[in-house]
Amino acid sequence: MTTEPKQTARGQGTVAVVSSPSSSTELTIDIIDSRSQSKLVGALVGFEWEQSEAFQDDDQRRTAVLGQITSMELRNRWHEDQAFKNIIKSEQSLPAITPHQDTRTAKMKIGGCFVPKGKGLYEHGDLGGVPSTGTPIRLVNDEFLERVLQSCSKDLFYLGRSYGNDVKFPMWFKHFGGGDHGVGEAYHIGVFGKTGSGKTGLVKMLLAAYARHPDMGILVIDPQGEFSLEFNDKQVGSQGLPIKEIVESNLGRELVLAPISKMQLDDWNLLGDLLDSSHFFDIGLGIRGNTEREAAKSYAMQRLRGFKIHELNQKEPGIEVLRHLYRNAQNNIYKTKANWETLQSRLNHF
Repeated sequence: MTTEPKQTARGQGTVAVVSSPSSSTELTIDIIDSRSQSKLVGALVGFEWEQSEAFQDDDQRRTAVLGQITSMELRNRWHEDQAFKNIIKSEQSLPAITPHQDTRTAKMKIGGCFVPKGKGLYEHGDLGGVPSTGTPIRLVNDEFLERVLQSCSKDLFYLGRSYGNDVKFPMWFKHFGGGDHGVGEAYHIGVFGKTGSGKTGLVKMLLAAYARHPDMGILVIDPQGEFSLEFNDKQVGSQGLPIKEIVESNLGRELVLAPISKMQLDDWNLLGDLLDSSHFFDIGLGIRGNTEREAAKSYAMQRLRGFKIHELNQKEPGIEVLRHLYRNAQNNIYKTKANWETLQSRLNHF
């Protein structure tokens, strides 16, 4: 950073400058020649910029802005010219042009902004504008991040390391309630990627981050059984994060495993809605109309209420539901005799 030269990462100094077009959320940056061969995609970088509050031009505050280089593009306008392309096909290069006229631009995603609040501490702020072209972009290191983020260190969780310059990757994971460590509302996070890309490992880190909050409960629906195996001391994958030890031993949280056989519905109307949403009535029984499906659901619930909840996983309740629907189907549910007869043929199989 401009006023903290000793806080930059190994390799030191400027790696790029702000270019155009840029916005307050994503900057276009030009990579300087001395860094043209450096591995920069994924690196955590930053810059400092003087900005003032609205209507207070005389009260400028130095803002430390952190971000990550997300992509890079190379352009050489001579290599894009069709006439020169024909020369390159035979000569493979253009003397004095290849690679001397190469320009490398990158995208920097803004991650956080911090302003000094005295005694060497920073507080969270906002980037309310766009820095000027030519503003130096520098690599940052762990020491600089720890100093800038010191005031909010209790809310930080280091989600691994940036893959560009091996710096600890800080993120906020607040619980969904109010108060000092709460975000005040619930929100969604999606983790998407191809097989083997590390989705499970990332989700385990997210769980560990949220599990730090004792007043935040976490429900994991685990259809593939990956987390159930982990919670039973059977490691899944090569990521190696001991999620059970972290949650139980380090964080003191209780783990409760509830297999599907131990779960049951506690509301008959919910059971009817589940039958409807699973297409039991429309696809399974050919009951298409909304009014007719509601009637069928009502008849099904009438009959199912005659059984105890633990009996519903047996064959007999299902047969009784079909019989009850058949007795009331011809006039109230099915519009055609053919569909009613189809239900009759299905009953004959039992």
